[in-house]
Amino acid sequence: MTPLPLTPRDRVSPARPQMSFPPSGGRGRSRAAARRAHAWVGMPARRRDEFLTSWSRLMIASFGSVSECAEWAGVSEPCVRNWLEGFHRPCGDIVAQAALTLPDFARIIGEG
Repeated sequence: MTPLPLTPRDRVSPARPQMSFPPSGGRGRSRAAARRAHAWVGMPARRRDEFLTSWSRLMIASFGSVSECAEWAGVSEPCVRNWLEGFHRPCGDIVAQAALTLPDFARIIGEG
């Protein structure tokens, strides 16, 4: 037996269209608003590559071995090797831990 809808919200309604592309003459971001909202974007791929390099340098400068770094970060040794070779980036909690505990963080990561 199918339950009856209790409120208007329980009834099936057609999906609303996305507003990512404003209808002509409709409600959407103006060009100026879109520029302001995305001004920080710049070149994300370049920033990612720069961070990979900086993170690798920080790990090399801060730890004497892969196992020491893995123990500090609580990750596996293959994960640390990927950081050192510039293949992967760490999660945000590891970056925050580095900012709080590694003395060279500001100098090395700040260089870009």
